[in-house]
Amino acid sequence: MRSMVARSIGWSALQIVGNHGMSFIVFVILTRLLTPAEIGVVAIALAITEVGSSLTRAGLMEALVRAENADDEQQSTCFWFTLSSGTLFALVAAALAGGIAELFDASVLAYVVPVLALTVPLSALSATHEARLIRRFDFRSLAVRGFLGTVAGGLVGVWMAMQGYGVWSLVAQRAAVLFVSMALVWRADPWLPALNASASALRDLLSQGIPIGLVTFLYAMNYRLFEIVLGLFFGPAVVGYLKTATRTLDVAFQFAIGPFTSVALPTFSRLQGEPEALKRAVMSFFHISGMIALPILVSVGILASDLIPIALGQRWSKSGELLAILSCTALPLLMQSVAFPTLQATGRSVLSVYAYTFSLVAGLLLAVIAAPYGVSAVAFSMVLKSLLMVPILSWLINRYVGIDLRTQLAAVRLPLVTSLILGFCLLGALHAYPVNNALPRLVGLAAFSLFVYGVIIAVIYRGQLGARLRLTFARAKAYLGGSE
Repeated sequence: MRSMVARSIGWSALQIVGNHGMSFIVFVILTRLLTPAEIGVVAIALAITEVGSSLTRAGLMEALVRAENADDEQQSTCFWFTLSSGTLFALVAAALAGGIAELFDASVLAYVVPVLALTVPLSALSATHEARLIRRFDFRSLAVRGFLGTVAGGLVGVWMAMQGYGVWSLVAQRAAVLFVSMALVWRADPWLPALNASASALRDLLSQGIPIGLVTFLYAMNYRLFEIVLGLFFGPAVVGYLKTATRTLDVAFQFAIGPFTSVALPTFSRLQGEPEALKRAVMSFFHISGMIALPILVSVGILASDLIPIALGQRWSKSGELLAILSCTALPLLMQSVAFPTLQATGRSVLSVYAYTFSLVAGLLLAVIAAPYGVSAVAFSMVLKSLLMVPILSWLINRYVGIDLRTQLAAVRLPLVTSLILGFCLLGALHAYPVNNALPRLVGLAAFSLFVYGVIIAVIYRGQLGARLRLTFARAKAYLGGSE
């Protein structure tokens, strides 16, 4: 178990670096070639299709991953159900596209939505195969698929943007990524679905999958809610600014803890019958992820006003302001990345449904209240909504996993303290070096933040540093399962 999970984390790390890194490089190039309105139009269309995709899958893929034994009948049932429901969604989206375009006052959506909706059944063709690969911890194949798919999509998207195809370059990029990824997944796992789908197998999968599917749907709604609200109030261009900020934040977060979160659900699922081992694993995930994620997100937030204009150009300065605000969601993001996989793995996905429902309702109310005051006010409402989730998730972990508040705080105490000190030092350096939007300043401040973080740990824990490191590695071993 330990070596298998360790290898999975390694390949997941390569997938994060390769997939998200290459994807962000492509995104940077495209933002220099496209306008905020063009990016905003596709962001709105993707919000619709991603919410629809989460509904059509109904959590069946995750149910297969969690199942102790998944036979061919269940796998074939999963394949045919997700493909059928995805096709149905594409037809419904095409029928409603005209009304959606009128609602957002963007005529091009009438054409973009039907085309992007076709990516839902396209992704369904590989969903069951992905679940099979995850079940056997074959993250190597998933890493290769993600990287090559991103490269192919990037080449298509950048070429079309350079030729002046506008929004269609982003649509083609998305389609190319999914098509190449599907082909590579089928090559890695040449399993063919049989024509033996059954109602009983579907009922079994849905009984496990619907709560997870609801969580996925509510997560997609939460993630895309503010883009939709801004699109309704201000139009696609403002959505483009927000999308750029959230994309940058997401890349930073995925780089920080993606390798751990990608294996959290299968790892926790294997430990669901061992409560003490599960507690150790959860807290080790929490501690190690916090050590990496919090200082990175704090640094990104403070440097955002320099980072975005240098990387994307001066016309995206508004996205830098939004990124600085949204970086305050660092702790809630960390909490969610641990809490939700834990609840799913222990068969308590319904609790995640309640939590996300609260988050969605609160987010909608806050967004509608904040929207008349501008996009920055909406960004602050996103932060407030995320902070409201922290005590709820902490209580759920305490009540249903048995990890009390003191233990949770102990896991993040070091990351929080060092990140706050790092933030104050970085702010001081930022004001002491006032050259605006200069690449040398950005590079120097990034290097300074790395140096300061290391010094802070050494100073605070002087003689205890070695013991602290040994304790961290011991917790990591416990997280990895404690045995081969």
